[in-house]
Amino acid sequence: MLAALSVCKTIKSVCDLDVKIKWPNDVLINGRKVCGILLESESKKDGFEFVVLGIGINLNTDVDLLSKDFVATSIAYELGIKLDFYGFFKKLLLNLDKYYKFFSQEKYDIILKEYRKNSDTIGRQVCIDVSSGKIEGNALDVDSCGFLIIKTSSEKHKTITSGDCFYIK
Repeated sequence: MLAALSVCKTIKSVCDLDVKIKWPNDVLINGRKVCGILLESESKKDGFEFVVLGIGINLNTDVDLLSKDFVATSIAYELGIKLDFYGFFKKLLLNLDKYYKFFSQEKYDIILKEYRKNSDTIGRQVCIDVSSGKIEGNALDVDSCGFLIIKTSSEKHKTITSGDCFYIK
């Protein structure tokens, strides 16, 4: 959550675009994917040994490669100008540091509140592709662990720990 929130806040700090977080690990501008986040972790008996974070941001992707029908976008495409990579990267690192400090100080409520505020998923009809199949329902919330809570058509609340999220129109 803190990585997606950091990217979202960084983009918002450099431009006035509609930036939202799509659960679990994408950042969208005007409903199109601008960033994907991957995590790899090594766990031990009482927690995590380490987590490796990968963030892919379409910052200055050649605008000629994108079209209005494409599901991805770039910040440069949305703004019509290229951004300074180093300036953007510096702001991103500062935001990652800020939210990591909240995390390490166990101020999870701050991260969760801001994540919910910037969520594009909460309140939408979704289909989650999980290892056991597909689960459809209304995305109600994200809990303190970052798990998505949905209400299925049978009125059951399900907590989804991971999966690919698709919006149902």
